[in-house]
Parts: sequence; structure tokens; C-alpha cells
Amino acid sequence: MRRRCCFGLLTVLLIAGLIVFQSSIPAYADAPEDMFDQLLPGEREMGIEPGDRTLDYRQYPVDSYIWDLGYDLIEWSGWKMKLNDPFSLLLNWIANGLFMLNAFITRLCIFLMQLGFHTDLVNEQLSLILPVMDGMRTGLFSKFLPWALVLLAAWMVKVGYWNNQTTRLTSGVIGSIVVLVGSYWFFTNAGQSIRAVSQTLDQLTQVTMGALAAPYQRVTGEELKAGLAGAADQQLLATSNRLWQLFVDRPWLIGQFNRQDSDDVRMTAEEVEAVQDLAEEEEVTIDAQVGDEWAHLMRQYAPGMDQRNILRKVMGDENVDHGDHADTALLFMGGSAAIRCLVAILALVATLTLLLFVGTVSFILVLAQEMALAILILAPVVLLLGLFPERGFAFVRRWVGWLIGTLGTKVIYGFYMGFTLLVADVVARGSGILILQQIFVALLFFCAFLFRKKILKQMLSIFQAPTPHEMYDVSKREIVYHVGEVKQSWQKTKDRAKKIIKKLK
Repeated sequence: MRRRCCFGLLTVLLIAGLIVFQSSIPAYADAPEDMFDQLLPGEREMGIEPGDRTLDYRQYPVDSYIWDLGYDLIEWSGWKMKLNDPFSLLLNWIANGLFMLNAFITRLCIFLMQLGFHTDLVNEQLSLILPVMDGMRTGLFSKFLPWALVLLAAWMVKVGYWNNQTTRLTSGVIGSIVVLVGSYWFFTNAGQSIRAVSQTLDQLTQVTMGALAAPYQRVTGEELKAGLAGAADQQLLATSNRLWQLFVDRPWLIGQFNRQDSDDVRMTAEEVEAVQDLAEEEEVTIDAQVGDEWAHLMRQYAPGMDQRNILRKVMGDENVDHGDHADTALLFMGGSAAIRCLVAILALVATLTLLLFVGTVSFILVLAQEMALAILILAPVVLLLGLFPERGFAFVRRWVGWLIGTLGTKVIYGFYMGFTLLVADVVARGSGILILQQIFVALLFFCAFLFRKKILKQMLSIFQAPTPHEMYDVSKREIVYHVGEVKQSWQKTKDRAKKIIKKLK
């Protein structure tokens, strides 16, 4: 008896929860067009100009990407109440919750990608570091330059006259002259040269990221638009659209219509007639015509709106002729609730791997730009030490290599991101089984995360430049080494002091 009472109580609570959930859905209709903008800055706030490009992730509100069923928990026929299967509604509600989380994480990934690849900290903070560099130049470089030249002359006498090493003398003097001339040129054109290099690399990064947009459109069958290799911002937004289509738009189509192309599900004449009849009864207007895409119509209206309720009920009506997509009606009758949960879980796993990859890359890009600023600030000291032959010139070469490594990281990662997206789309479309697409996508982005360091190292090794990871490891080892030396020196000094004190006693 107690078990029956507990089961009955749980059933009542479940039904009450679903009723509350259904009654709260219309509140989404009054929500902002894009609630994500209330949390993080948009494209224009970040300095990205969309132009005439359509942003797929802004075409519909995120809340419109829910999966619908063709019936409600409680339906009334006059005074007669009908209670439908609550478990399918519960499973569909869980699937929608997971998929909403997936959509918001994807938007976060798009924001992180735009932040990492569009933010140009070197150019933005150049006005702050130029006075510091100028102060170090006048206070350090100019004052110690005569002493450096005296030491250079002494080295020339020692190597050329005493040691009679002509080849070594020639190479050392040429290296010092190159560093001296380069120093004056750098200090004279520091602002313009650094800004030009930074802007060029930033635009090149976004172009390399979107350079694979043309083969991507050839794979998808889309028409190539004019000016594809135009502005860098357009390439960055093209990549953002590809992320949204791969991780949100296509999984939603799979769960909603069991298709991966919205063009495959279009309205028939009977569907349009049924929609207009219900719209007339509810005294609402739905601009539906034969041949319209179901996906576009349904995402035009927020969950809970009368128009969306009419559309989902017509799609779930087996008595209406649905044409080539007659199987979709079965999905809206509750048979797809469990499958939608699985699709939502797989999509969420794939998006989490994307967040791992994009979040790590964006963090490295921001960190690399900060490292570039620190390297630039040390330019007067490095160039002054570079006047010393041989070792000084090698020190300057190492400094230039570090600068190339920090600035070139963004360019390499831009192409790596574009190539990974292209391969992910090809793998997803060629998988055959729709439900397994996100598994392959998740594995691909996880592998891209694992191999990112090796790819970056191999590309930068062409210019003999270290990666930011190697710079961090080298700096860490040197700091640990010097700290250890200081500790040993302090311990030796302490022991000697103890011995002296003992002798004095």
C-alpha cells in the first residue's frame, strides 16, 4: 500500500512539474532577441564589422532551438480532459535542457574564438608601451651606448691584434654593426613598424582561418559569394557561422526532422491548409506558403507562442498529407524523445571538446600577445646587449625568434582552426549514420586539441622560433635554476658565517 501511495505521489508531482513547465514556456516569447548579449559583448562592441553577411547564430533566438512534440500533456475536448503520456514529455524536456546548454556553450565558444583571433593587444596597448620604451632608450640605451662601443673596440683589439683571428673579427664586427643600425631604425620607426606588423598579422590570421571557406562551400554545395577573400572580419564571421551550423543547427535538424538539411522538409498544400485553419481558430496570423521550409517557420516563433503550437500540432497530425517527410509526424508523436536525449548528449559532448580546444587556443593567443608586449618593452636592453660581438648578436637573434613565435602563433592557429572545421564537416557529412556525426566531430576536435602543440612547434621551427609553451618552459627552468643557485649561495654564506662566529667565540 505504501509503495502504491509513493508511486501515486511521484506521478502527481511529475504531472504538476510538467504543467508548471508548460505554463512557464510563454515567458520566453518576451525575452530579448539574444539573451547572450546581456552577458558578453557582441561583434560591434569587439570591433568586428558584420557588413552584409548573415550571422547564422543570430538569425533566430537561441531559445527557438528546442525540439517540439505534436501534443500537450493535457488536452481538452469541450469539458473532457485527456492526459497524454507524461514520460515522453519528460524525456523531451530533458533533451531540450541539454540542447539549450549545448547551444549556449557553442555561443561561448564563438565568443572565445572571436576574442582570441580578433583581439590585437599589441596594437591596442602600443600607445602604453611606447613611452616606456622611449624612457628606457633615453635613460639606458643612450647612456650606456658609449661604454658598449668602448668594449667593442677593446674586443676588436684583443681578437684582431693579439689573437690574429681575422674571420672571427670580421663576423663579430658585422654583427655588431647590423645590431647598431637596426637599433636606430627600430627606435626611429617603432610605433609605425610595430603597428603595421601587428595589424598585418592580425588580418592574415583571420584570412587564413577563413581561407578554407571556399572548399567548405564546395563540400556543402553552397554557392560561392563574391568577395570571399575580402575583409578579415568577414572571414572570421564565416568561421563563426560554420561553428554554429556544425554544433547547433545540424543537430537540431536531426532531432527535429531526422534530416540534416532544412531544404528536405518543405510545406505541402495540405499542411498549409491545416495551418491556416488552426490559425483562423486561434485568431493569429501565420505567413505560410507551399514550399516554405518547416525549419525556418518553426524557429521564427518562440516556444509557447500560438503560432509555434499550431505548427507543431500540424506536423504531428497523421491525418495530414506530409508528402516526402511523412516519417517526421511520428517523431512529433513522442517516438523520438529518447533519441533526442541521445542526440543532445552527443552534441553536448562534442561541444565540450570544442570548448576545450577553442578555450585553450584563445587563452594561448591572448597570453602570446601579452608576451609579445613584454618582449617589445625589453627591446632597448636587448639591443644594447646585442652590440657585444658573437654572444650579443646571438642574444638578439633569440629575442627576434621569441617575437616571431609570439606573433606568428595566431597565424598558425588560424589556419589550424579553419582546417579542423573543414575536416570535421567532411567527416560529419560522410559518416552516413546521422546520430554518430557528433561522435566523430568530438573525436576530431579532441585530437586537434592533443596535437595543437606539435603542429605549432613544427610550423614555427621553420623560422627557428620557439612556441609560447617552450618560452614558458624555458623561463620556468631558468627561474627555478637561478632560485636554486640563490638558495645554495645563501646556504653557503650562512654556513661560512656560522664558522666565523664559532671561531670568534
